[in-house]
Amino acid sequence: MDYAIKADSDSPLLLYNPLIICNLFSNIHEITLLIPSMYRTFIFLIVIVIIPNFTDARQKNTDSLKQVIRQQPNGSLKIDALNKLTFLLRELDLEEALSYGETAEKMAVEFQDSLGLGRAMGNIGWIYYRLGKWEPAFRYSRTAYTIGVSQGDYREVAMVLNNLGALYYQQKNYIEALKKFKEAYGLGLQLNDPYVKIRSVNNIALNFSLIGELDSAMVYALEALKVNEQDGSHYFYSFTNRVIGDIHMGKGELSKAIDTYKHSLEVSSHQKLKSFETSVLHRLGNAYLKNGEISKSIQVLERGLELARSNSFRDELLQIYKNLAKAYEESGDIQKAFIYQKSYIELNQELDSESDMNRLALVQGMFEVEKSETELLYLKSENELKAIKLESVEKTVFFMTLAAVVFVIFLIWLFILNRKAEVTNINLKQEQVKVNLQKKELEIKSLELQDANTTKNSLFSILGHDLRAPVAQLKGVLDLIHQKELSKEEFESISNTLKRDVDALFVNLDNLLNWSRTQLDGFRVNMAELEVSEVILPCLNLFQYQASTKNVSFKILIQENALIMADKDLLQVVLRNFISNALKFSKKGGVIAVFTEETALNTILKIQDYGIGMTKEQVEAITGVDMLMKSSMGTEQERGTGLGLLLCKKIIPMMDGAMEIQSEKGKGTLITLTLRKSTITLPAQVV
Repeated sequence: MDYAIKADSDSPLLLYNPLIICNLFSNIHEITLLIPSMYRTFIFLIVIVIIPNFTDARQKNTDSLKQVIRQQPNGSLKIDALNKLTFLLRELDLEEALSYGETAEKMAVEFQDSLGLGRAMGNIGWIYYRLGKWEPAFRYSRTAYTIGVSQGDYREVAMVLNNLGALYYQQKNYIEALKKFKEAYGLGLQLNDPYVKIRSVNNIALNFSLIGELDSAMVYALEALKVNEQDGSHYFYSFTNRVIGDIHMGKGELSKAIDTYKHSLEVSSHQKLKSFETSVLHRLGNAYLKNGEISKSIQVLERGLELARSNSFRDELLQIYKNLAKAYEESGDIQKAFIYQKSYIELNQELDSESDMNRLALVQGMFEVEKSETELLYLKSENELKAIKLESVEKTVFFMTLAAVVFVIFLIWLFILNRKAEVTNINLKQEQVKVNLQKKELEIKSLELQDANTTKNSLFSILGHDLRAPVAQLKGVLDLIHQKELSKEEFESISNTLKRDVDALFVNLDNLLNWSRTQLDGFRVNMAELEVSEVILPCLNLFQYQASTKNVSFKILIQENALIMADKDLLQVVLRNFISNALKFSKKGGVIAVFTEETALNTILKIQDYGIGMTKEQVEAITGVDMLMKSSMGTEQERGTGLGLLLCKKIIPMMDGAMEIQSEKGKGTLITLTLRKSTITLPAQVV
């Protein structure tokens, strides 16, 4: 499949084509080298007027695809449109691209569209790579590769090979990366696909430059320019020039490097490729610095600093800090040099830590894939061997039976031999039964491993975002307070949000710790006679501030001196989760009712909210599956981990209790908790 936007000559999709834009810049650069400087300025002004039209056209492309997606019913055509839009956005807006890619993946699974699924997973793999999440990037790309091979979608195979090569590049395994890129380039030549050829050969040139083979790097870089010229496209023209600039830097040819970087910068800046523009700026600043042009170096690096900070390009920001520290040191401004050197050290430590974690996760993912493939190969070989043995025995029985017919004289001898063959068959059947039992055990273990991997990935997501984000936010505010850059009024304006996030962090940490104890068989249930009020009132008080920020009130109707048999700590964990969920999905100005009922043997505690509620399918999903589920966003965009409900489902049976969830979409949710009653309670009254 060609992911590039295609249309007839009268289609609005042709208004923007990155190949045409880059070709335009290449020709302009070649022309401006031959004309006086005053005319160069005139041509540059013309380009400034023309390029915004292409930029607007790019937006029209995405808008057109979004319109198609909104109007097109679910199916293969919509999956194809989603994949095209994801591909178009994956270098412009990673989060939006990921959202469309995941939608395409889910729809492809639903409609059993293997071709669409492979392309969606290839896109998602690249997006995760760009986000620095290398383990899921490898997992998605490897799956996309397998699907592409099975479906004969060799263009997607070539695209995914570039993904895998990029992952090996991040591991600094440049040799293995080169193998992947060269394999992709070979497929590009077979398919005669300009995009695949140019992307692959540029990556080959980049990796050769990184291992110090500059001559080879230059050969492939020039090959990239040649392919661009042959196919009439310059989509990767600025990237190729950046690689050539790196090669000149490696050879110490500073003037050539500066000219090449400047030309690459002109193309990337007009294409609005901010990440690429920033990467060229820090290289150009370094070249100026080594060439002794300190003021130009500082000017270029400060421009790159602004882009890197405003767009959170941390890798580029690291290099800019490093080069600015050197430039200001050379200019004699030691104070600024110290500030940028300090920023460089701090960011470098942070990125090294994240990189180590990502590499560890990637290595683990690769190991798991290789392990699974080895196990499957072993089972396949074992089954083939048993099949050969069984076939051999059947042949033996056949020939012996034939001999019995032909050689009547040997009937007795054949009878004995036949008896032996029967015994052999019985033994083989017994062995086959054992093999079937082993197969079932392997299937069960495989399912358990899948569940464990799902839980592990969910926990990594919790630790990496839902737990870290509030702490990072609080740290940022404390840093501002410490640096006296946050006024009292500003602090008061965000204090409610901080309080809500910290409360949510407390509940999430408590759930995570308690869930970990259940996994380690660390719970000790201490059943005791408890008053309902002394258990539930502290839980309500804990959420009083959060309720006040949403203007939600508690209506409490419990029986005085009502006694139950339960573990106080575990019961409060359950109640905190129920109350937290009720608050999370309640609307502003809502009410949460807490009341009790009695039967002859049990005390029934009910928590009713009148929030957004759930459908019957959602209730069945969260109560019927004993595994970690993705939590929905609250009415105020509150986040959750999904761990609380799983924990409650484990704890309540430990206390000989039962839980029931009743809900109606748009009307609210009623949670009923039934516990064993300790003694006769007094009549109900408002507490």
